Order: sequence, then C-alpha cells, then structure tokens
Amino acid sequence: MESIPAIIAFLDSDPFPPAISLSEQLAAVRRKMGWSIKQAANHLGVDPGTWGRWEKMGIPWTRHQRMVAAFVRAKPDRKAGDDKDTDV
Repeated sequence: MESIPAIIAFLDSDPFPPAISLSEQLAAVRRKMGWSIKQAANHLGVDPGTWGRWEKMGIPWTRHQRMVAAFVRAKPDRKAGDDKDTDV
C-alpha cells in the first residue's frame, strides 16, 4: 500500500477505476494515502474491522455515511509517521 502514492505521482493519474460509491471512495482515499486499513481507521476514528467492512460491504447507517462523506471530501493529508505502522 505504501507504494501506491508514488505510483500515482509517477503516472500523474490514478490507475484504478473511478470510485463511484461511498465505499469505493473510502478505499480510494486509503490507496491514495498509502495507508493500511489500521492507519486509515485511526484517521477516521473507527475500528479497523469497521473500516474493512465498509470498504467491502458498504456503509449501512446514515450517520456513518455522513461522517465518511465528510472525511472523503476533506481529502486528508498524509501525516508524518503514518508509514511507521508495522501492523499492516
């Protein structure tokens, strides 16, 4: 996952198909940032299992959909030390 941001920068575009659903957008942000599920979940303040479930099966609750939509719109910045997480 850590190499994805460099690949996107090298290609000057995202090689993955456009993210349409909110779940796809959530996965796209994680890929773009080069985060593991654990790191991404930490940034959003949810359990890693929840993040993984949301990526795979969708986000069922409206309040969580709003929270994720705001997170995706904010386009989080990669913070120093994010790549230090060894529990990938």
